[in-house]
Amino acid sequence: MPRKNIPLFVLPPKSPQYNGTVERCNGTTRDEFYSQYMDIFNVHSIRKQLESFNKKYNTYRPHQSLGNLTPIEYFKKHYQEVRGVA
Repeated sequence: MPRKNIPLFVLPPKSPQYNGTVERCNGTTRDEFYSQYMDIFNVHSIRKQLESFNKKYNTYRPHQSLGNLTPIEYFKKHYQEVRGVA
């Protein structure tokens, strides 16, 4: 396999100040998905429902920290502004 020369940055464990976005997403997933999950607890059983949760989280559920936009709306808005597309 050819090398991609992509640098790997390893963050110290339990350091949310370095990656708050991922930590927030993990916390929300734990609080809103896993705490409600009642089916068999294995990868094959969880995968489909977790994909559905992630789709709702990113496309339907507004986020207060994003000005009450969904993550996909926020991304599109800022991507278009950066690219100069309106």
